[in-house]
Amino acid sequence: MINLPKNDPAGLEARPSVDTQRIFAERVQVLYRLSIPTALLTIGVVLGLYAVLWRSLDTTILYLLLVIALIAAGRVLLTKNYYRAAPPPSRAVYWARLFAVGSTLAGLAWGLLGLALLPEHKPVYEVIAILVVVGVASAAVAPLSAFRSIYLGFLLPCLLPLTVGFFLEGDAEHLSLGILMLVYMGAITSSSFLVNRGIVENIKIKYENTNLAQELSLKHQVEAANRELKTEISERQRAEERIWHLAYHDTLTGLPNRMLLQDRLSRALTYAQRRQGMIGILFIDLDRFKTVNDSLGHGMGDRLLQAVAERLLTTVRSGDTVARRGGDEFVLVLPEINDPGGAVQVADHILESLSSPFKLDKQVLYATPSIGISIYPEDGEDVDTLLKHADIAMYAAKEAGRARYQRFMPVMNERAQELLSLESRLRRAIERSELLLHYQPEVHLLSGNIVAVEALVRWQHPDLGLLMPDRFIPIAVESGLIVPLGEWVLKKACAQLKEWHKTGQPKLRVAVNVSANQVKQGNFVELVIRVLQDVGLEPKYLELEITEGVLMDDTSHTLNTLQELHNFGVRIAIDDFGTGYSTLVYLKRFPIDRIKIDRSLVTSISPDRRDESAIASAVIAMAHSLKLEVIAEGVETQDELDCLISLLCDEAQGYYICRPLQTERCTEFFKEHAERQLYPAQG
Repeated sequence: MINLPKNDPAGLEARPSVDTQRIFAERVQVLYRLSIPTALLTIGVVLGLYAVLWRSLDTTILYLLLVIALIAAGRVLLTKNYYRAAPPPSRAVYWARLFAVGSTLAGLAWGLLGLALLPEHKPVYEVIAILVVVGVASAAVAPLSAFRSIYLGFLLPCLLPLTVGFFLEGDAEHLSLGILMLVYMGAITSSSFLVNRGIVENIKIKYENTNLAQELSLKHQVEAANRELKTEISERQRAEERIWHLAYHDTLTGLPNRMLLQDRLSRALTYAQRRQGMIGILFIDLDRFKTVNDSLGHGMGDRLLQAVAERLLTTVRSGDTVARRGGDEFVLVLPEINDPGGAVQVADHILESLSSPFKLDKQVLYATPSIGISIYPEDGEDVDTLLKHADIAMYAAKEAGRARYQRFMPVMNERAQELLSLESRLRRAIERSELLLHYQPEVHLLSGNIVAVEALVRWQHPDLGLLMPDRFIPIAVESGLIVPLGEWVLKKACAQLKEWHKTGQPKLRVAVNVSANQVKQGNFVELVIRVLQDVGLEPKYLELEITEGVLMDDTSHTLNTLQELHNFGVRIAIDDFGTGYSTLVYLKRFPIDRIKIDRSLVTSISPDRRDESAIASAVIAMAHSLKLEVIAEGVETQDELDCLISLLCDEAQGYYICRPLQTERCTEFFKEHAERQLYPAQG
């Protein structure tokens, strides 16, 4: 364990400051920067020893040489993972501890090798043993002295075994050698401490100079230093900044996402509470945006959202926040307004700005907004209440005719009544056979064959017509109806798949979406097994799709549930990958078979958008390195399909391949696809 005392320049506090974190992180970078050359040199030394000793090499020495080589190879892999992860300063301790473990094991292996050479009682072997351990201990000073504890963790197990061996021999010559080894240990330790002090002081001087320049208001020197630092930023650092940006910004529009919106609104509330100020929240939803997606495709819809985001930014002050909450919903946070009229004035500007048509290629589109307004502290004193009331006011604006704004009023119950009505009808929808499944085929990109279908639920509402999942699934989740609804989908999809197996599609799989509420049910594993047994379906043909959020929710129970299902033979996939919180740790920890790349990443891949394409390429490469299959959803163009094939993506689905189809039409599509390929198979 690496512990750094407060007053120790080689140490780290239990809760380090920002500067201490950065200094520590730079020392870790020193370790990994020299790691690969050191590992390659180690492998060269092992090969040299093998060449010298091979004629009289016994099994123990051979095994130790092999262990040393494997540790060196492991160090190379660890270093590659470190640079691939590009960890922030807060994660530096974790990587330093991994490095320390490897260094201690390496030192122990060298020490045991030196000790193994002593029983030969040959001067040549003793000389080799001394040269080996002394040589590696000296060579390790530069690459390991960034942390004294890491170097000592290598030095002691490297030198002590041979030193003890000399003392145990008992004769004067070996006792002298043992004493010399102790003297050498003291000397090399002092040298390591001097190197460590130099490294730490150089790094500290760097930060102290910057802080001193700021304190003395030497603005021109700071600016010059900043310009110089900017020119030295590596591609890895830019990639790290890009990843952090993606975590808090919407991929499509570049606006703050839901997480950053929550943070900024919380900060604004804290500031307003201290100063007894006022905040305006505008909840914006584009009218009839779904029509654009359905008629012109999601690609045109995405471009319209980007254009709307650009116009919204022109209507606010520099200190205001424009965020994309999801879909076609935007939220504006207006801190420090004098009265509610300030928020109303911004809403008027937005209505005026978005009233002009959007010219995208040869299409002329309109995107009128419905705007709901809530005011702090009149309409709520916390983030959730203010957003909820602005959302209710927005629906009131839609009901009033769209393309207008509405301020929240306590009497606005229409939205709540509508949700209550839908929930009531949804409870009876299963019994009345109002639910139905559509199936969207998934195609193997190498062969062009249909290998699976995703089951997508629809609701044939008696009054509202065919409802998409986004209209009733959130209500089902909130009310708990998602559990019986999910059970119905699972049974229906498995039964239909069995029918397709009987009628010419024997290897077809079915993917079923599963919510966190379902996974939390104590009998979920038994339910899945019972359904498979009732319909006579082999587990390998069922794939359960979970979102990244499910992995973060009650991870212990989720891990056990998914592991039981996986052991039974059911396949597990992560849906909408790239929009949530998945980390390499979760991908390794959970029994995942494949990931489904979110459409927002698929739409970004093209020869003209190399940065975004690089993200999709990195996700695919990472998944393959973890032995995971990759499927891309939302494929809508031939260019996207070609790019996915070139990136070695395994499977794809989307409107370009086939829209979700009713059961009968899907069966017909299987036959049509068997007679002709939708695109040329790639060889």
